[in-house]
Amino acid sequence: MTALTAEVDALPVSLQGLADAWRIGASLEPIADAMRARFGVDLRPRIQPLHLRRTMIEGDPAVLGAFRQLLADVPSGRGAKEAVRAAASQYLDEAAMQCLPDYAAIYEEALEEAELHAITITDNSRDPGPDEPTAEDIARFALDHVRAVNATISQIEDDCMQGAAGIGNNPVRAMECQTMQSGRCKRALHPSWSRSPSHPALPRPGVFHAIFSGGLTDRYGTRNAR
Repeated sequence: MTALTAEVDALPVSLQGLADAWRIGASLEPIADAMRARFGVDLRPRIQPLHLRRTMIEGDPAVLGAFRQLLADVPSGRGAKEAVRAAASQYLDEAAMQCLPDYAAIYEEALEEAELHAITITDNSRDPGPDEPTAEDIARFALDHVRAVNATISQIEDDCMQGAAGIGNNPVRAMECQTMQSGRCKRALHPSWSRSPSHPALPRPGVFHAIFSGGLTDRYGTRNAR
């Protein structure tokens, strides 16, 4: 414990210093808890300098900016979400970020951007107006809808797994659980998006088509959808 606490003053104000502060805390705090529970010895005063140093590093704008830049530099494309998680975990795990709302917000934003950039977006429109949404705007809007649908399905799954405790006296939820068990309720996967010119039958300004092409999945496999 003495060796670990001796490292505190030398912790740099950087992402690496932040990672080391959390590493030292993860080693010291269980020891302090065990000593208090077994022997009634309070070691919190000895750990306090670590907490103060860690708080100072966490609150430094340059460190927060470095974390943002780290995640922004992750290459986009397939596998980007996993790459974001891997980059963040070099310095903070998800449990630590639950205690750091500013870092957690940057992390969640990076995950959402990675999910969007993993989608194939094709813009086939001709001479779009200045007030029209871009193909990426449409993709982002539709992806939000896909996320909302998946969140609803996840909640249904959670209720169904709890049985009577989750379903309660809700007959609609009971029917949804039956549908879920039958395999007819599917979850949307990452789609691709294509924006097309105005349809000839609808010659109004600003009319465009956004075509969804993706998949629907359940725990037994994947089906194509368009």
